[in-house]
This record gives sequence, C-alpha cells and structure tokens, in this order.
Amino acid sequence: MKKDIIHEDNSCKKGFTLAEVLITLGIIGVVAAMTLPVLIQKYNKIVWYTQFRKAASQLEQALKLYQIDRGCEGDISECVNIGHGNFELPMDIPNFAKDLMSYFDGAQEITADNYNQICAGYNKRPAKGGYYENCCYPQWSFEPHAWISKDGALYALGLDEGVGNGYVLDVNGPNKGPNEFGRDIFVFYMRYEKEDPDGIVWGGFPKYNEHCDPHNVEDRYGCAAKLLSEGKMNY
Repeated sequence: MKKDIIHEDNSCKKGFTLAEVLITLGIIGVVAAMTLPVLIQKYNKIVWYTQFRKAASQLEQALKLYQIDRGCEGDISECVNIGHGNFELPMDIPNFAKDLMSYFDGAQEITADNYNQICAGYNKRPAKGGYYENCCYPQWSFEPHAWISKDGALYALGLDEGVGNGYVLDVNGPNKGPNEFGRDIFVFYMRYEKEDPDGIVWGGFPKYNEHCDPHNVEDRYGCAAKLLSEGKMNY
C-alpha cells in the first residue's frame, strides 16, 4: 500500500513501502530470469546462421576458383586424385586442402606443430554430436587437413572414413562455443561425378535436411541443408 509522506512545504504525496518495492523488484527478477535465456538463444541462432552463410559462401567461392584455375569445371576428378563412386575420399587430401586454403586470404593452416595450440578449445569443450569430439583432426590420418580463416571459421577435410568425404565447418572455430553440431558445427560433402554437377553438398546426401533433430544432438548431420532450405535456424 502507498504511504503518505509529508514534505517541508506541507504537501502530501503518496509513496511505496519498502516491502512493495522489494516485491516489485522480485517479480521483475523472476520475469527477467525466465525471458533472458530465450532472448540470448534467439540472438545466438541469428549469429550462428549468419556465420554459417558467410563461411559457406567463402568455401563455395574457393572451390569455384579452384576449378576455374585448374580447368576442371564440372568435374573435380580431373583435378584431384579420387576413387570411384559419387562420394569418394580424395586420395590427395593434403594438397587439395592446401590448394583450397590458398583462396582464403589470411588463413592459417593447422599442422601437427600448431595443432595443440589452435585446437585446444576442443579439449576444453568437446564437440557434441557427430562422430568426433575434435573437429581439427581426421580420424584416419596422422596429419590435420584443416585451416582457420581470418574470420575464425574452421574448415576441416577428410574427417569421415566411411562413404563420402565428410568434411566439417565450425563457423566460429574451436575456441568458441557451443561446439555443437547443428549450431556452430556443420557437415558437408563434395560430389565428384561426371554425370552430375559436382561441388559442395551441404549436410550430405539428398534429403539429409530431414536429419536435424532439435532434441537429439546425435541426429544433426543434415542441419546445414535445413538452414539453406529454410533461410534461418528455427530449430
């Protein structure tokens, strides 16, 4: 309830009691605690999506220039030593990675010498989802085939030794969170086949955009395709 306050000029004004002020502040605090995390998550989704689109565009442009410079537009297999099938592991990934990296101004190659320093973030905050907790290092190689762009994005080639060359993009690098697939880490593949247009396939095989479960971090290898098809991170 309001309390009458007498001032020196004999005027009378209504004021709030200390209890009422504390209750009001308490209510504001509860509302803020409930809404602030939602607002922060919404903001983060916008940031991750923007970073993804920028990093994806840079990679696609690099691959296009790579093909133009080597005269293998429409068929990367003429430039890279690969095996058979639609999605195959380039047998010359180290040089392929170096060549692609050369189209990223100011990029830093990740090597066995600087790996522990650059990729330390995955030791503190392992990647959630996917098949690997450290996105810098291929499972099947003793050498990393990765680089960090001047914007801080990580591009790692040849992390998947199964069907296709599963590559990874971490849009904000190893040292910034959440290091979670479908949020700031995404999978992509590269198509090599003369019969079909080759290039980057975001999220893997066709219809992989169906594999982007907001409740299951282990089923988000198609989130890159979902982002491109829907134009926002609405999961």
